[in-house]
Amino acid sequence: MRAIGMVAGVLLVLGFPTAAFAITWHVPSQFSTIQAAVDAASAGDTVLVACGTYDDCTHLNPDGRLSCVIMKSGVVLRSATGESDCATIDAQLQGRCVYANSVVNASMEGFTVTGGYVLGYPGGHGAGLYCLESSLTVLNCSFVDNWARHLGAGAHCFGMPAATFLDCMFLDNTAEDDGGGMVCWFSDVSVLRCTFLENWGADHGGAVLCNQSSMSMVDCVMARNTAGHWSGAVTCWDCSPTISGCTIVDNRAGGSGGGVGCFLSSSPKIENTIIAFSSIGEAVYCHNAGCSPSLACCDLHGNAGGDWVGCVAGQNGTNGNFSENPAFCGWAMGDYTLRDCSPCVEGYGCGQIGALGIGCTGPTVTESTSWSGLKALYR
Repeated sequence: MRAIGMVAGVLLVLGFPTAAFAITWHVPSQFSTIQAAVDAASAGDTVLVACGTYDDCTHLNPDGRLSCVIMKSGVVLRSATGESDCATIDAQLQGRCVYANSVVNASMEGFTVTGGYVLGYPGGHGAGLYCLESSLTVLNCSFVDNWARHLGAGAHCFGMPAATFLDCMFLDNTAEDDGGGMVCWFSDVSVLRCTFLENWGADHGGAVLCNQSSMSMVDCVMARNTAGHWSGAVTCWDCSPTISGCTIVDNRAGGSGGGVGCFLSSSPKIENTIIAFSSIGEAVYCHNAGCSPSLACCDLHGNAGGDWVGCVAGQNGTNGNFSENPAFCGWAMGDYTLRDCSPCVEGYGCGQIGALGIGCTGPTVTESTSWSGLKALYR
């Protein structure tokens, strides 16, 4: 037994993995590229990446596209600080940033994922991250300025099992079809405390497209996203996600549904959520008679195409729903925290409504305050 223990110790010192020990592999001190370290790692190991920019994107995916990082089951990929401003994975418009195919129990934490660029059909999906039939946990990552010919420029999750996104940012991603920020397709995705800002989908879902999936979005902010046709923030395509404690503000759609759009037999459950100030489109839009969104403890206010209209008409004044100015601290400047006088602080017995709490005090913003008046107040 002692001899076996000595052999295991020698293997660990030499940097070889054993069943008994998890190893931390360091980039760039041990491996010059992230992929080389991932290739050396085994399930249970950690690849720890020093702060800096990593742009080696010469690794071929099974679909024939290049990636910077191809994930492996059971491996933890983490930047030195665990914060997104530490390490950047930059595809430099040469291919995909991160690819996970049939990966289980893997995670990545603390990266900015940028410069992803995917063309062609099929497969022009997931320029920042393509998560294919994988269970992957993504923490404290920023998906910035990625471009997809088809779906999910920031991230695209397809097939089971499940992916989880926690404390992530999706900023300025562009999809020429649907889901500028994220697409969830035949999958099970949890999105917690994430921000979707200024993403663009040419057709549906400026921020998010959910298609025939089980999806939950909790405590998220979706602001200034744009869809060319429908659903500036979230598109539900035969999908009934749970949207809870979210702030959906200042989004726009070229056609209908500045906030949330429902298609086929979608019945999203929306609770403790603000949908406000869509510059084009109504708060909630239903394309089909079979859609039946249910709202509770929600504030729908100031949407250019209407608030409690269409398929949500009649829900105002019931189940804690109302339509009042949410009184953001700095709407024109992108500050969506609440003034202490906001009706969303307590939500008429519902508790806090929206993703963000009190960020400032007075003055009182009245129901009749105009768009231009709010901008002047917040400057």
